[in-house]
Amino acid sequence: MDLLNKVQSFIEEHSLLDSKDKVLVGFSGGADSLALLSVLLGLGYNCVAVHVNFQLRGEEALRDETFVVDFCRKHSIPVYVERVDTVAYAQSKSVSIEMAARELRYDYFHKMLSKTGAARIAVGHHSDDSIETFFINLLRGSGIRGLKGINPRQAKVIRPLLCVSRQEILSWLKQRNLQYMTDSSNQETLYRRNKIRHQVLPLLESIEPSAVAAILRSMQHLAAPASLYEQTIAEAMKRLKLNSSFQDEQVVFSEKSNTDPSESPNSEEYISLSISALEQEALAPDILFEWLTDYGFDARSIEQIWARRKGQSGKQYSSATHRLLLDRGRFLLNKTQARDEAVYELEEAVTSWTEPVKLNLSILEAGKEYPRSASCACLDADKLKFPLYLRRPLPGDSFMPLGMPGRKLLSDYFCDRKINLFQKESCWLLLSGEDIVWVLGERIDHRYRVTDATKRIYCFSLS
Repeated sequence: MDLLNKVQSFIEEHSLLDSKDKVLVGFSGGADSLALLSVLLGLGYNCVAVHVNFQLRGEEALRDETFVVDFCRKHSIPVYVERVDTVAYAQSKSVSIEMAARELRYDYFHKMLSKTGAARIAVGHHSDDSIETFFINLLRGSGIRGLKGINPRQAKVIRPLLCVSRQEILSWLKQRNLQYMTDSSNQETLYRRNKIRHQVLPLLESIEPSAVAAILRSMQHLAAPASLYEQTIAEAMKRLKLNSSFQDEQVVFSEKSNTDPSESPNSEEYISLSISALEQEALAPDILFEWLTDYGFDARSIEQIWARRKGQSGKQYSSATHRLLLDRGRFLLNKTQARDEAVYELEEAVTSWTEPVKLNLSILEAGKEYPRSASCACLDADKLKFPLYLRRPLPGDSFMPLGMPGRKLLSDYFCDRKINLFQKESCWLLLSGEDIVWVLGERIDHRYRVTDATKRIYCFSLS
């Protein structure tokens, strides 16, 4: 079958495109992307080319950019080019160069999707790429999802060339005398994918000449079981109210230490998963695996997390971007971020603050009704010494909680209140001199309460 017909059949089989769709084509200038663009144009699709210059290969990268622009102008194809600082991005996000390039590429593609009005983003992955992905995922312990290779369609991204091999692409380009750019880094074996391409697959073919075809058949056989598995996992995650790449809608919720969740600032958003609820699911370890891999946890870490789920509260596990906390029969997950350790000064003449939290001050006369809730702190004004200060808790902090006769370590107070580590870390304290007068969203200090002797009331409220 001619390559054009083969690709068109694949597009129809997997419902990748409608005949009237505008397609955003990732065009690097290499053989695969050139074939993709040429094939889609040959099939009559309305194409827009996009190129990302990662600025990693010096003059070679500029050469590719020039080739892309010249080719598109020659063939009257709309083209958009973006230059990005991949190294700086990788450093800022603490990710590999490969991951940084991937994220920058798809971020730009999706931005241009809405700008151009295109229906889909087409990228040039072929069957050889899918086999390489199979081995990468096998080495990572990615489970059945990874062993089926690359999906033909993932949200708005489509891969029309997955039905053809790299050799078929090169032959097709040669027949049409289409010249393409070669990325010298593809020949290096520094990257795992290149090692598989240049070392592992040739070795397998020397053992069994039909190895590639056999692997593709195995991947095809795994597609249906993988689909059933994904459906089962997605249904379980929906029951457990978990974020997941299996679901279109992302459900994020937060828990707070107070009865009324709206009243405390001492809680950043995090996801909570009941371990007992998870254990009731038939595929519990798999659900945990699929949930946490979306947040950067590797297979070995997830195995440890599952094995130690009955361990002591307070145990933490980390990926490059997130932290998982074991807390009284629950897994709590939040994003890793730098903690604000600054001390903020509050002057008496000011009645409203936005940093580090939104806080308002009102002055009330004694003898009048004043609000009583965790989101407000009504204090004896004459006992306060300005400037006041806002800061995070420190080891050894203590105060006298309202209604209690003696001092209490803040850590003990948090423990009694069953406040988890994430909430402790996000807590703010209001201080007068060295005294903690209010644990924001929680309780004031007994010594600063309003009494019959109080003449003026300073009411601090969270907004």
